[in-house]
Amino acid sequence: MIARMDGEVAFSTDEAKTWSKPVSCGIKMVAPGLLTLMDGTVVCIYGGVGRGGIELIFSEDGRHTWVAPAADRGFSIDNSVYLYAMGCEMPDGSIYIVYYDPMGNQTKTAIWGDSPEDSGRPTGY
Repeated sequence: MIARMDGEVAFSTDEAKTWSKPVSCGIKMVAPGLLTLMDGTVVCIYGGVGRGGIELIFSEDGRHTWVAPAADRGFSIDNSVYLYAMGCEMPDGSIYIVYYDPMGNQTKTAIWGDSPEDSGRPTGY
């Protein structure tokens, strides 16, 4: 589980009956969502606090450490929007992210894709 505002991650090994003490991933975030890919990589998609935009970080060790371009932010997907995104993995391994901008009167809705083999450097469509 990951929670806003401090990106705190907690773990459960008993079907969510009990949880570990939350530990911050170090990135402020709004509306975070986790997606586990077929290869076990965990992707977190969220809105960036204080800077806006949709960002992404990922973990290849079960959410214990995160890959990000800086200690306080993730890979930028679209910095022209506010937040609210959800993703899914496609059969070819790409990730499609759908989002909208509630601060822009919901006038910007987008679909964005990224390949996990892209050396940790997301690119949008």
